[in-house]
Amino acid sequence: YDVASQAWSLVSYSPQAQWAATTGTHWIRFEVYTKDGRLGDEKTFSFSFYEPVRRALLVANDNGKNEQRFNHDVDYMLNAMTATSFHGKGFSRVDQLKNVSKQTVINQIKTTFADTQEGDVSYLFFTCHGTEKTGYLVLTYQGITQYVTPAELKKILDENIKGTVVLIFVG
Repeated sequence: YDVASQAWSLVSYSPQAQWAATTGTHWIRFEVYTKDGRLGDEKTFSFSFYEPVRRALLVANDNGKNEQRFNHDVDYMLNAMTATSFHGKGFSRVDQLKNVSKQTVINQIKTTFADTQEGDVSYLFFTCHGTEKTGYLVLTYQGITQYVTPAELKKILDENIKGTVVLIFVG
């Protein structure tokens, strides 16, 4: 339904059709006709479409061992994300942190994802060491090692990000 012209537009007579929704509220009407051309049934549905905003935070931590591969992982992911688009729309924000404290990571999560909405998609990429048995992330900054537990990370994300969160871990 085109609100401006106040008329229905025909997409296709075929059993299948392709159409790309734009942001907004749309209506779709299905009509089924009998062999002799009479309207057998019809249904109209309303739906809203919101093109998600995508943001990312890329975090590298080499555990104080000067392992450049972690920094390179972030560089490669940054290049991939800035070159990526979804229906012609790229990431609205891609931030990166390299070898910073746990508190700095938490603060950047709050900043990067501050204005997320329910339909948004947020990416959090960690490349660092972890603990094998507990699944903790290991972050070392200025000789001090701190851990982020899975439960702690979930709580931070739940409190600060709306919408879908995609976690990517590389060790």
